[in-house]
Amino acid sequence: MDRWIQTSVILTASAIFCLVNHASAQSQRDQSGEVTQLSPGEQAGEEWINSHGMAFCWCPPGSYLAGSPAKEPGRYADETQRRVVIDEGFWIGKFEVTKGQWTGSPIRNCLAVEDDHPQDNASCTKDAARALKALNELEAKLGALPPEWEYALPTEEQWEYAARAGAATRFYFGDDVNDLPKHANFSDRSYYETLDVYSNAAHRTLNDRFASLAPVGSFAANPWGLHDVYGNLAEWCDNCVARGGSWATSAENCRSAYRHPFGDRDTEQFIGFRFVIRRKQPERLR
Repeated sequence: MDRWIQTSVILTASAIFCLVNHASAQSQRDQSGEVTQLSPGEQAGEEWINSHGMAFCWCPPGSYLAGSPAKEPGRYADETQRRVVIDEGFWIGKFEVTKGQWTGSPIRNCLAVEDDHPQDNASCTKDAARALKALNELEAKLGALPPEWEYALPTEEQWEYAARAGAATRFYFGDDVNDLPKHANFSDRSYYETLDVYSNAAHRTLNDRFASLAPVGSFAANPWGLHDVYGNLAEWCDNCVARGGSWATSAENCRSAYRHPFGDRDTEQFIGFRFVIRRKQPERLR
């Protein structure tokens, strides 16, 4: 069986949207109402809110051990451990991009039915490029985005660095999979009880209370303030590799090191986005 499971179950019940604590976040407007320009953060987890209401958390420069050790439960061969150095700090979405925040073309056949559901079923190339182009143009026009910075999909190295938030364990909260329901929406007992054709592979005892998509922010954040880095929707990186697992993914495949390559035109109801704001690559500054 493939590592990923897709289904057409739609969760129609909505929940309260997890609001950003504006008191502790940078805003694009100062007390006079003038737009302030984005700047690097000072500490991990510091927040920035753009004009579209999207919250971002600061990831400072640093290094970490990517991949997984040979004896990690659930490990795949493409998770070779290596030291990664993050020379430049970057901002990354506090939440997955929601249906209400989507700036690209309308997406068909998606599971997201509420504005606080993460946007699914969009490709990592064409659909992401359109959404990012619109967002970059909007923020630049407002004067909030410096010319040397850009909205983009994260690299795999950036994604895993942000997801781990300093942890070297299977999950950012440790190694015990029994704690996962506090942190992630994955293929659990709730999904198993739907009797969907693919639900036989779901966990029989662990229960996160959602059989399909959950509103963003329904689960605990990692130490740097990011919600849903595991589960809900897997997240595209800029090389069309999906990270983090999804609502249809086994608990073992919600680990920080887990990765799955897809085609650049693939669209799946279990993959979405978490944008970053980062300094442009040198060749893109010319």
